[in-house]
Amino acid sequence: MATAKAKRPNIIVIDDEELTQELIRHMLRELEIGEIAIFSSCSKALSRIKKDGEHFDLIISDWEVPGLNGLDFLKEFRKIQKETPFLMVTGNASKELVVNAMKAGVTAFIAKPFTANSLLQKVTKLTGAKMLEKK
Repeated sequence: MATAKAKRPNIIVIDDEELTQELIRHMLRELEIGEIAIFSSCSKALSRIKKDGEHFDLIISDWEVPGLNGLDFLKEFRKIQKETPFLMVTGNASKELVVNAMKAGVTAFIAKPFTANSLLQKVTKLTGAKMLEKK
């Protein structure tokens, strides 16, 4: 009898800074991750989600993105996928931001600058992904 392979989580990353996008992509490669879709704006990510109707297992979004910001994206995203974990990245975690994001359905926060270890711990906790064994 064949056993089903565990599904690898698909993740959306939203950040307008290319360096941050690449750092997060590199860090996530340490995990057993499926697709990592990277967007420079929340509106592009939202368009993809609405167009494809694809389910993602985690959203990692910067708070301060030009145009539609992370909080507004979170509010729109929650209308489509209510249960998907949402990790908000911010360099400015004011009390007001945290309260508003919690009301909108954020799952967790991570403050910039963050370490690879802190990001991987949050992603592992939120998705159940496992670290790849180093050889």
